[in-house]
Amino acid sequence: MKKFTLFLFVVCLSIISVNCAEINGSYINKNIVYSFVKDSLYIDEIGIEGDAYVYDYIKDDSTVRAYNDLDEINFKVLYNDNDTIKIRYVNSEKIYTFVKINNYDIHNMKINETK
Repeated sequence: MKKFTLFLFVVCLSIISVNCAEINGSYINKNIVYSFVKDSLYIDEIGIEGDAYVYDYIKDDSTVRAYNDLDEINFKVLYNDNDTIKIRYVNSEKIYTFVKINNYDIHNMKINETK
């Protein structure tokens, strides 16, 4: 019984850890890249400069509120395993899947070739 209780505790802790995982790094969907760097979110189309936002990640309901002087974007993180994130914008039913990309050059808005 103790082993089962310990197993159940570890499973619950794992589920909570995945749901509370921070969002860091760059994620791509087709040619759109979302880069989460500290408290900034950069949304770029590859090769074209995009927009920069300050963002807040509300862990309680997995919501991201990103804003700048001209715009505000709100979306819910439905899934995050640090390799993939699935998001749904507020007032939308469509789900977008972004895959982590480790070789994105945020300053030049391009994917660096790996060797």
